[in-house]
Amino acid sequence: MNFNEYQEYAEATSGAYGDGQSIHRQTLASLALAGEVGELCNLMKKKVAHGHDISAERISDELGDVLWYVAEVASAHGLDLDTVAFGNVLKLRKRYPDGFSVDASKNRSE
Repeated sequence: MNFNEYQEYAEATSGAYGDGQSIHRQTLASLALAGEVGELCNLMKKKVAHGHDISAERISDELGDVLWYVAEVASAHGLDLDTVAFGNVLKLRKRYPDGFSVDASKNRSE
């Protein structure tokens, strides 16, 4: 499955966020994405600060929810995930042509 196929499947299960690219759908999808990222961060807080044993399956479950809302935000803005992902790779290649380094991170121009 590629990103666009996933996005099509995710959009087929949407329904509650309005049609097309409405501001309502854009706003709700973005807020829900923030909520899901918060749930993932809360698991990590429990692991690091409270010593909880958080399974890879729980992390995977939360990441799946995050991915679903990333797809929903993209759809709400008329973007396809393959293009978003490829654009991000191009940006990172330009920023870190030799791979990430602390020096390159501190001295990047953008």
